[in-house]
Amino acid sequence: METNKTTSLLSQAGFRMHTPQTAKEKDLYAAFPSNKLERGIVKGKAFYVFKDEKAGAEYVGGETEHQRYHQLCMQQHVAQAPEEQMNDFFTRSWSRQLGHDYSG
Repeated sequence: METNKTTSLLSQAGFRMHTPQTAKEKDLYAAFPSNKLERGIVKGKAFYVFKDEKAGAEYVGGETEHQRYHQLCMQQHVAQAPEEQMNDFFTRSWSRQLGHDYSG
């Protein structure tokens, strides 16, 4: 599920999904670690690649897309924080009422 969130954010940020076609592309794809955003430099320009092994594809973007991706991640993190706090609050409250302690 985490990969789906990541690939969705990457797409929103402007990363392009690419499926390796040639033998060289397939070799490069195989060398990348899965589910990790990697940075590279070609002709002095930064690029970023995220390998989604389950989908057999990679997401490729430049510096602009990478910055936008980080902005989207921060927005999502901030938006989820209150919900996670509420879920944690309800879990503790209900567990106390039921006589269980799930607070860690």
